[in-house]
Amino acid sequence: MHLTCHLCGDDFKHMYYNDYPSLERHFAKSHFICPYDECKSKCYVAFQTENELKAHVNIMHSIGRTQTSAINATALLGFRAADDEDEDSHQRKKVVKKER
Repeated sequence: MHLTCHLCGDDFKHMYYNDYPSLERHFAKSHFICPYDECKSKCYVAFQTENELKAHVNIMHSIGRTQTSAINATALLGFRAADDEDEDSHQRKKVVKKER
């Protein structure tokens, strides 16, 4: 069995790990691995940046998840929710109408 890290990119595409525990040690040392048992049991739940991990935790592991927390998590990754875009468009239309 030869495992590779899906996060390291092309520079390390020929770096192989003999088993998942070896790859998991790499994730923990070089990347940001989700500490929750739910994700540990799934394997390969690791992220390039700490912000990506925080967004994942916010979305997947928040107690009482809400749409707002999901939107905040996507904002950490630089994404915008469709509702945000609709709201921005609506606000711009109001400003244009007031200026006339």
